[in-house]
Amino acid sequence: MPDFNFEVTGQEYSITMALSLPRSAKVDEAKISILRDYFINAVPLNAYEEIKNKNSKLSQLTQAQEQEIKLGRELDEKKTNSFPLQVMNLKHQ
Repeated sequence: MPDFNFEVTGQEYSITMALSLPRSAKVDEAKISILRDYFINAVPLNAYEEIKNKNSKLSQLTQAQEQEIKLGRELDEKKTNSFPLQVMNLKHQ
């Protein structure tokens, strides 16, 4: 019987599906790799699926871009806040 697990971490959602296989099924790393590649490269069944996949990829890119912008702002803020301290230290020497 399939087992489904749904997790939410921040703004990220993850659904994991597990299926028990009989011991007689010879599953090795090569077969797992083939299955993983199949699901990663699976062709969409219809136009809706294709649009949904593209929207998902765009959403991931947007999140990565927002994270980079946030990190850039934090770095700029650190530079701005640390500069006067460095100048003050140079004056005291």
